[in-house]
Amino acid sequence: MFQITPLPTEFELAYDKPTHFPILLEYWIDSDEVKPINLEELEDISDYVSESTLQNNWLNKLVRLLTAFTNHYFFVYDIEQGWFIPLNLQIPREEYNKISSSWGVKFYYKEELQKRFLINQLTDVELENIEEQTHNEYFQRPNIDNRNEEITISKYTNAMFEAFFLLNKMERKYFDSAVTLIYNGQQIKDKMRSLAFLSFISSIETMTSLEFKEKQEEIHLKCNSCKTIENSPFSCTQCGSPIWGISQQFKLYLKKYLTTDPKANSVINKLYGTRSKIVHSGQLLLGDSFIDWDKNKQQNEEYESLISIMQYSKMSLVNWLLATGIEKNSH
Repeated sequence: MFQITPLPTEFELAYDKPTHFPILLEYWIDSDEVKPINLEELEDISDYVSESTLQNNWLNKLVRLLTAFTNHYFFVYDIEQGWFIPLNLQIPREEYNKISSSWGVKFYYKEELQKRFLINQLTDVELENIEEQTHNEYFQRPNIDNRNEEITISKYTNAMFEAFFLLNKMERKYFDSAVTLIYNGQQIKDKMRSLAFLSFISSIETMTSLEFKEKQEEIHLKCNSCKTIENSPFSCTQCGSPIWGISQQFKLYLKKYLTTDPKANSVINKLYGTRSKIVHSGQLLLGDSFIDWDKNKQQNEEYESLISIMQYSKMSLVNWLLATGIEKNSH
């Protein structure tokens, strides 16, 4: 389907402390999936745009899946423009005052590299395979903040991709949404923690909706205006009245695809409570509005919660996928 390999040394650019590391991602597309574009202004280049659209759609899909299936953040520059000052450790500090900003885009470029992209098959390489780690340990003890760590994967990562292509159209719709929410959350987690938190929670809720789709269809309303529930497969644990059961479904889903440890209930309750505070009360995570060094401990605890819910969204997603793949292969 695809392969990722290190960037060949001849295409490396010299810099001592980068935090973005280029890799090559090669993949193939099915030309039968190219969709025609019926726009008059693109008539002369419609074939090119149609194929490029399919290429980019698959590229972005693979990048999002790799991010959701691993402990790493894969990305493609979006050609964002802006003013920049070059970072050059060889320039004396006092000389930086003499440097003027330049207008540019985020883009990795070196002469001859574009020619390397022109392929008609996956390149034969003699490299060691990416290190595979024990599945649960891999997601439970990630080394998130070490930017110099080599790429690693779960021992079941290949099985995840195989199971992904077994999903039917309806399952794929929910799954793609959940993956995109994880990807979006990881994309903004260092700048917009509250939104990232909601994105990871929403990913779990999306898969919860799929898991309990049939039960949700059993919910009937007395009134479509005020949404009063007449009957439901979910009921209040105190009074027995029918309810939407969203928080119950959330917990049941994680109990099935994350952990059955009773100790996890309090953690999940706390995380879901944080979600409610953000959504309903506007209580943002610390650091979103401003930095308060007097609350550094609380800020660190909230960041740990953000990483936890990110990993929970990934683990439950891939465990659902692996279980679904096993079920489909057994039929």
